[in-house]
Amino acid sequence: MKHLLLKLILEEKLSSSGDATKIQKLQQKLDSGLSVKDLQETGLIVTKADFVKRFKNPPTLHKKCKDVMTYIGGNYIQMLSDGNYLFDYKSLKPKRSKKLEILEEALFAHLNQGE
Repeated sequence: MKHLLLKLILEEKLSSSGDATKIQKLQQKLDSGLSVKDLQETGLIVTKADFVKRFKNPPTLHKKCKDVMTYIGGNYIQMLSDGNYLFDYKSLKPKRSKKLEILEEALFAHLNQGE
């Protein structure tokens, strides 16, 4: 997940309206280490239609997907119409749960692999 923070820091530094306070906060997170809570704080709910519009070639979503929880770096968890959440990336075994926190932990673990 450090690579995502580094990318955000660089984007902010290169931005014509770069925010020094934001850069400092991101750098502090990078130095102190990230937690699942930090990942959760980046989460935003978007509609399935709005999520798909963000991509030239959108990921395949479950037929029961109604909304999507998006996170830092374009990562996401699907919100299904049956009350379940789905963490389903092509390279990983899909995980489904009634508790979003369980899938956020799986996403966090996935993002921290190899770091």
